[in-house]
Amino acid sequence: AETSCVERGRKSVAMPSEGLLRRWRHLDVSPDLESWPALPEEFTEVVAWSDLHTDMGQNMEHLRSLPELPGTVLILAGDVATSLETIESSLRLLLAKFGAVFYVPGNHELWVSKRDGWSSV
Repeated sequence: AETSCVERGRKSVAMPSEGLLRRWRHLDVSPDLESWPALPEEFTEVVAWSDLHTDMGQNMEHLRSLPELPGTVLILAGDVATSLETIESSLRLLLAKFGAVFYVPGNHELWVSKRDGWSSV
């Protein structure tokens, strides 16, 4: 069951872990895999990036203007945005720009909100 609490004037919603897993499962590897997936050898570089804050200023426009880099692996180290819709849009855009994207949520993703009541990644 969903629970909610109010702390320092902020409302947070705690979702059962199965609800969160169901929402993001399509982005995960299959549980039937016999070995961990390997990256193709054609990747030429690995780039780490954090604090995109695509819900602030011109940051989303900056992402849109990036060239396609199919030979680059992106490690996205958190603080993408504060709404699930913006995080999802940002991830979809980055997946189209880079050869592979590895995403680790940051502190800004701990308290994201969504219109349908879901909260947190």
